[in-house]
Formats: sequence, structure tokens, C-alpha cells
Amino acid sequence: MGARSKKKAKTRPRAGRPGLTLIEVLISLVITSILVLAVLSLYTMGHKYFMNQTAAADILEDSSFPLVWIARDVKSAVRVAAAYSGYATSADVLVLQVPAIDSGGLIIDVDNDFDYIVYRRSGRMAERILIAVPPSARTSGRRFLSDNVVALSFTYFDSSDAVLTSGFSVAARVKADVATNVRGAQTLLAQSLNSTFKLRNR
Repeated sequence: MGARSKKKAKTRPRAGRPGLTLIEVLISLVITSILVLAVLSLYTMGHKYFMNQTAAADILEDSSFPLVWIARDVKSAVRVAAAYSGYATSADVLVLQVPAIDSGGLIIDVDNDFDYIVYRRSGRMAERILIAVPPSARTSGRRFLSDNVVALSFTYFDSSDAVLTSGFSVAARVKADVATNVRGAQTLLAQSLNSTFKLRNR
């Protein structure tokens, strides 16, 4: 036999290993972490902003809603009563004498037929108490106007705009101050509103 022919071994070029190197994995993790942190930060900021805006809207309503009721009742009142049924007018309590009404909502035109409306703060509540006196068609009861009130105060003025500290029955105008606060996102939001209202026929 002749010389054996030598077969040349075919050599294939080495294919690169599939996958990522350790450095590439670490870089990917760092970039992903930064993106996740940025998204979480934006979400947290947006949530805080939303909570603060919601709290701000609530506190504004808590301050203004009692003033709407006080304005309506003061403007329809005959006078500020010195006291009635255990409630006395002071810097913290307002007692109003309002005309009694019949079942049709019309004023009963009798000198001594009056109902009484009391405003005061009870804890963190602004409270309106209606005391109906027969023959009035109103129904006695109480209503809580706001639950975030930290201060409710009244100032009384006579017809010459002098401040009254007693003799409240001659008051021509009443100034009401309402202060409220509510906790927002990590902050305490406070609001203070006041308005002055004139009694009817004064």
C-alpha cells in the first residue's frame, strides 16, 4: 500500500459564546435601577401633589361651608339674642333670634313668635343648633357643618361700627371667623376665612 494519505482536519473558526459578560450585566442592572428609581420618584411626587391638592380643597370647603350657613341665618335674623335655652352669646357662641314660619314657609307676623339658631364649635365640629318654638313649623335639631374646625369666633358691631363686648342685642353686624386645618401629604394645611354679615332691618 502506498503512503497513507493524510487527511487534513478541517478546523472551524471558534464561534463567540452566546450571552453577556459580567460587566455588561452590571451596567444593565445599574441603568435599570436608575430608571426604576426615577419612575418611583415621579410617582411619589405626583401622589404627594394629589394628596396636598385634595387636602387643600377639603380645607377650603371646611372653612367656607359654615360661613355660608352663618351668612344666611344672620341676614334673616331679627336680632342677636343675649341667651336662650342654656346658650349665651359670646366671642365663641352666636345665638340668633329668627322669625318663626308657618307650614308654607311664610313668616308668622306675631311679635313673640321666634325661633333660635345657635352656632358654636364642639370639638373639631362647627355646629348649628336650631331651636324651634311653637307655633313655628321648623323642626328643632342640630347639624354639623364641618369636621376640621380648630377655631370659630364672632365679633359684634353696633350700627356705628363700634365693637360690642356686651349688650349684643343691639348688634347690627356680625363678623364670623373660621379656622380649619387638615393633614395633607406629610404637612399640616391650615386655612382661615372670615366674613361680616348684616342683620335684617339693621
